[in-house]
Amino acid sequence: MNNHSKETDDNDSETAEKTLVRKRKRNLLDDEERALALLRSS
Repeated sequence: MNNHSKETDDNDSETAEKTLVRKRKRNLLDDEERALALLRSS
């Protein structure tokens, strides 16, 4: 029982980490697209 709850905690933090990474990547892509749009419009 104890082992199982520890495993679940590890999985939860791992999932949260992956979600953060995914959000960070998406923000970077958004910044790149914004920069490209600015370059095109000028």
